[in-house]
Amino acid sequence: MPAGRRRCGVEGCAHPVHVRGWCTGHYNRWHTIGDVQADRPLGPYRGSRRCEIDGCDDKHKARGMCGPHYDRWYAGQADSEAPATGPNADSGGKSSVEVS
Repeated sequence: MPAGRRRCGVEGCAHPVHVRGWCTGHYNRWHTIGDVQADRPLGPYRGSRRCEIDGCDDKHKARGMCGPHYDRWYAGQADSEAPATGPNADSGGKSSVEVS
């Protein structure tokens, strides 16, 4: 976590503050069910995930890739380092779902 960044106000939580003095996970719990449930641990902080494609340091979007790499993979135009096929790889980037 960058120096000077505040930590979540829930005892034992080291995630960075998002809003109301809580991290995203504890805020979402409070917003959804009305309690931060401090006795239940959160999963690991994933806010600093980066694209897994060699030479790319962009922020993660999905399936281990940044937005541009994921979009190319999804359209079937994957880089050699990206997963070989996306859901629309054989359809030239167009969805195979019929819309009536």
